[in-house]
Amino acid sequence: MNTYWGEFLSVSCALMWAVAVILFRVAGLTISAWSLNLFKNTVGTALFLVTFLILYGVEWPEVPLSQLLILIFSGILGIAIADTFYLKALNLLGPSRHAILHCLFSPFVILLSFTFLGERMVMLQLGGFILILGGVFLVNLKKPRSEIRLKALEWGLLAGVGAEFLMAAGIVLTKPIVTEGSPVFVAGIRLFGGTGAMILWAGLRGSLRTNLDEFKSPDIPWKTLIVGSVLGTYLSMIVWIAGYKFVDASIAAILNQTSVIFIILLAALFLKEKVTPRRWIGTLMGVAGVILIVLAGS
Repeated sequence: MNTYWGEFLSVSCALMWAVAVILFRVAGLTISAWSLNLFKNTVGTALFLVTFLILYGVEWPEVPLSQLLILIFSGILGIAIADTFYLKALNLLGPSRHAILHCLFSPFVILLSFTFLGERMVMLQLGGFILILGGVFLVNLKKPRSEIRLKALEWGLLAGVGAEFLMAAGIVLTKPIVTEGSPVFVAGIRLFGGTGAMILWAGLRGSLRTNLDEFKSPDIPWKTLIVGSVLGTYLSMIVWIAGYKFVDASIAAILNQTSVIFIILLAALFLKEKVTPRRWIGTLMGVAGVILIVLAGS
């Protein structure tokens, strides 16, 4: 019997991430993308260490070295590099313009899943996918704003597309492992790998102190930064990985895509971005797409 746990977790993750994106946007006004990513990952790593001690004590689950290396590499791709690109694109483009790029995550995951995992989709799921993407495009369809410089737009688009592809590659790499293992353990090891790689890279470049100095500014929105880090790096990551444990990677990716709809709504509520009737229609299309996907999996 299908209990819809995978679908529920994937949509819950989308909402958590959308809230975190709004918070990261606010924090990103005073902190660079690299330093913001390093901070949120360090907070997440500390929380995962505590979680591991509670769940496993000092005896962590035995994992083959090959799988451990895959998880670490996945974390470097999907957390150290992809999240930095993601935050950079968010700073350059803003939430609404940047949101449309996140719709690329699903096609990238589906393409990689078809290629490496042999997954397939039924027509009803494809219909839901088209509805969601249609809604995403509709709510984001607008004329370019003159205050965004062409160079910033180009770099923002490049960083955003790169982020989505690397995120997709990172999660597809972990799918065979998370199916048999603990989502919490998988998420934690990925985060350890990503955070460790960032600290090592900053140390080798001699920029770690410069990154730390950014947080001495009196303008740092600490509450926003900490809440966003806990929600976006710890809670949403566990729920994200768990969703992939209970449902095919292609379906989970499409449901995760609803974060774009949530971002539009939250940006309107908290950042005072205008929501037009066209955007409301797009939101309803996204909800309808989620319903189709859930029905197809029943």
